[in-house]
Amino acid sequence: QRSKTARRSPVHRMSSPAGAPAPCGPVAADAGGSRGGSEARSQGERAESAPDGASATGRRPERDEPGAPEERAETASAADAAGGGAAAKAPEAEDDKPKPSGELPTEPDGIGVTKTGSARSGIAAMAAKMHGGVPKKSWINDPHVRWRHPVARILVAVAVLVLDMALFFEDPTNDSQVEANLPGVGHLFSLLFVWSSGAGVAILRFFLMALALVCGVWFGRRIVHDIFLRDYLKLNMFEGDKGALGTMWFCCMVNLLIVTQLINLVLGREELSPAMGMTMHSFCKLTQCFSVSLDIVAIVMIIDGVLQDTHHYREFAPKFKDFWIHGWGGWFRVVSAWAVTGGLLLLTYVLILGLEIGDEYNAWRRGGTSDIGRALIVTCVIFCDLFTVVQDWEFPSFAGTVEVDGRSILIAGTFMPTLHFDFLSKLAKRLPEPPKCLQRFVPPPEFLVVTVTSAWLTYGPLFAVVLVDLLCTKNQLMYNPSAFGQYVRGDDDPGGRKVWAILNRTYLALAYTKGTLTAPDLVTYEARWNNTEFIGEGATVDFETNSVYYGSALRYVCAVPGLLLIPLFVFIVKVANGTRLEYLESQGSFDNIVETLTQRSTENADGDDLRPTGPQQAEGEADTGHGLNEIAAEEIIDIGFEEVRAQDAGHKGQPAASTPDNATRVAMMTHI
Repeated sequence: QRSKTARRSPVHRMSSPAGAPAPCGPVAADAGGSRGGSEARSQGERAESAPDGASATGRRPERDEPGAPEERAETASAADAAGGGAAAKAPEAEDDKPKPSGELPTEPDGIGVTKTGSARSGIAAMAAKMHGGVPKKSWINDPHVRWRHPVARILVAVAVLVLDMALFFEDPTNDSQVEANLPGVGHLFSLLFVWSSGAGVAILRFFLMALALVCGVWFGRRIVHDIFLRDYLKLNMFEGDKGALGTMWFCCMVNLLIVTQLINLVLGREELSPAMGMTMHSFCKLTQCFSVSLDIVAIVMIIDGVLQDTHHYREFAPKFKDFWIHGWGGWFRVVSAWAVTGGLLLLTYVLILGLEIGDEYNAWRRGGTSDIGRALIVTCVIFCDLFTVVQDWEFPSFAGTVEVDGRSILIAGTFMPTLHFDFLSKLAKRLPEPPKCLQRFVPPPEFLVVTVTSAWLTYGPLFAVVLVDLLCTKNQLMYNPSAFGQYVRGDDDPGGRKVWAILNRTYLALAYTKGTLTAPDLVTYEARWNNTEFIGEGATVDFETNSVYYGSALRYVCAVPGLLLIPLFVFIVKVANGTRLEYLESQGSFDNIVETLTQRSTENADGDDLRPTGPQQAEGEADTGHGLNEIAAEEIIDIGFEEVRAQDAGHKGQPAASTPDNATRVAMMTHI
């Protein structure tokens, strides 16, 4: 800054008192903490609003002076050298490279130091002082926290599948041959798939189901999605029609559940019972296939999104990412996604459906967890499900990231960033218009348009998995061996707490009615064994599982945290959305300051439509304190900081005999 080669430059719009060295204004702003940096900042601020090529005295340099327009390039180079190497001149090739968030773009005519990072840093530093600091994302929104690293995201997603399969193998209800009787789920199953009554009841069921679906679609889209989640809670993840499919599906399921109770109430009998007509063994296999399918979709979507990312973690596997995105004209990514999905589905389906009770696999003594351990596994599954959602880089808005090349993250296995469903809207347009008296109550056709983004296609299924996990949690908390055709020996000997499953369905029919235990004395160890010999009907084929049952209250202690994770997740979404909105507001204010400073700096450098911003001073007249304040106030007032008027008015009443020292200047800028 004190280099003898440095010259005053109109590009820097700087001036200094007689005999004082000329600093590089914006460059000096990066030198905070040093004495030279403080002097440079204060002197650069005084001359910020000076006309192009004019010093603080209001005099323009002549053609042969350093500030003449013909010598701007030479002067800028000299001033850049005078900056002490604070920021080297960036290669022209880097102008085309994407700038990190918060960095100013290169202006064509340069501000401060032409086409250098120093100019951008200088204006950014000045804007940060005016704004009270550079806006920063909260830890809950910051995509660069360690637990949002690509490897961490992949590991947590895979952990969901591993824990889900481990729970399936250890859960003794999967070995039950009793008919499945599950309130809620069983009622919905009977409504949709069990049609054994006459034509009148069938017509009633069909009418009520259609009415429930229509009301569910309208209520889920209009009330839950639009009014409550999007407009009232202002959750950006539901912006536009995003997430509408999930809310409509949920409301339809609730309405159908209400319909089952209405039908039973109207008919005066249990027309639709929770008994599902299949064994718990078969039901658990079906629900497990459904659950792992959604897990695998989430895993593939997350891996594909991580490998498409060139914005957040550019240094993570850059060469493989480039091949993943552009290999085979983009088809490598599409084919790989389908191949991995198909391979994982085939592997898990073979493990789930291809293994039956009593075969060699079940004879192998695996695991051996107790009801306490299984409750803890369920809690871990719920945690991983919800944590996978929180790990998203755009949480909680789920706004699609625009990559460096201008494209968006594509859905795995496709070349599309979103899935657009408008067939219902097109169908509604073909229908005749309703009467005018009803048109105000009928939504427009666009109401039926649904858009599914890659984020919702990734995490939407996980919310469905959470519902399955909650059902599993209920089963673990309420599990009693006798309710599922199973028993334990009950002693403290080795293996005395192992669960035995009764496989003889004829014998089970004597003890159960539609999956409900009616003869509990038949499902005990004493009824099946006489010391070490089988005595019950078909007892010789009773199967000893490796699961353990204690009936301890500790299982509730292990399961409660998993249940509390759901309201905690809702709270985190609300907090994260609030901090995100605060950050966007702060960032917008900061960007406006930077834009205004950049615009004024460019106008002053060009010398167009300039007006004196400080007191008119004669040539050689010393700078004054109130002059500095007027210049600073003039700059800030243009940005909208009206409170500086009072600050400036206070300083104008002071004597103008001396220039404020550096500490006063820095304090003023910090306050501003």
